[in-house]
Amino acid sequence: IPGTVAGLHHAWKAHGSLPWAELVQPAIDLAAKGIRVSTDLNFALEQAGRVLAATPAAAAIYLRPDGYAWQPGQLLVQKDLAWSLQQIQQGGAEAFYKGELAGRIVKAYREAGREISLDDFAAYRVRERQPVATDYRDYRVVSMPPSSGGGITLIQMLNILSEFNVAKLKAGSARHLHLLAEVMKH
Repeated sequence: IPGTVAGLHHAWKAHGSLPWAELVQPAIDLAAKGIRVSTDLNFALEQAGRVLAATPAAAAIYLRPDGYAWQPGQLLVQKDLAWSLQQIQQGGAEAFYKGELAGRIVKAYREAGREISLDDFAAYRVRERQPVATDYRDYRVVSMPPSSGGGITLIQMLNILSEFNVAKLKAGSARHLHLLAEVMKH
């Protein structure tokens, strides 16, 4: 079950100072009015073109009517995302996990052949965990704990890199890239 909405809403309830609706509104505006496609977004859409084209709903959003990726500078509007964000703005995390939006998501999952139910969505709960951390140079780096593997991986890579004088290596040089590749490999 996607946990981002519950996690963000949980963090806001525990630590937020601005109204929830005010925090969500900029995302609604961007989805409804559109964003200019960047070179990076265009590249990602082109790379994912076949996968996007295989799902009519995704193709309708992320590919132009002619089936090609949106080009840099073109306007990508996401009306369905704006509607979804409005539901979350008005109903908080509960709208995502128990409301009409949850029903639409479950329906899409089922149409894609995945077994998931409204009960699965409604049962989702945020679990706070102790973050993982390390000291790297003059910084304290804190990241996600397991069950995510990214935080542990990042911490391990930084711990290895702390044994090297990375600042002496020219960014993008063969030595620099080789060091990073070896650290990431291990």
